[in-house]
Amino acid sequence: MKRLFYILLAIAPLSVFAQPGLPHQFYGSVNGGSPGDVVRAIINGETVAASVVTSDGRYGIQPDVLIVPDPDGDRSGATISFVFGKILSGTHATFVPGAVSKVDLSPATGGGSSSGGSSSTITTVVYDLFDLNRDGEVSFLDFALLLEKWGTKDTDVNNDGVTDILDFNTLMAHWSL
Repeated sequence: MKRLFYILLAIAPLSVFAQPGLPHQFYGSVNGGSPGDVVRAIINGETVAASVVTSDGRYGIQPDVLIVPDPDGDRSGATISFVFGKILSGTHATFVPGAVSKVDLSPATGGGSSSGGSSSTITTVVYDLFDLNRDGEVSFLDFALLLEKWGTKDTDVNNDGVTDILDFNTLMAHWSL
């Protein structure tokens, strides 16, 4: 009995440090939307992320990026639907941890149901999440960007809401050799 207690005592702290899965970021243009419309990413009927359409018809760009988190590390392969304003998009995407996808949105065809769909191209690029400037390596340039955005959520790689020492430590652990 005493042995079981010590085993449980040793295992318990591990659950406290469980990390969320890597997020999936989306951006693109909105055909048929209006500036100020909110683009919502929906998984299983729940809005999981949102971004505002800009005056030039784009969404998911700085400073209002659309990042779908993976809080429990179980969203890989999940289907993501998109709504802009009150319009259901005919485009769906598959959640890929650590990916950045260009998804251009347009209204669904077929009476507004999600069974219809418009033809669209989804370009997904899987970057190292810690390659903050997307140049193909984790280097001094990413470190400089992290320092520039310190205290903001712009380069928050661990999804705790702020760029801080935890993000710095994670960046250093993924430094390209």
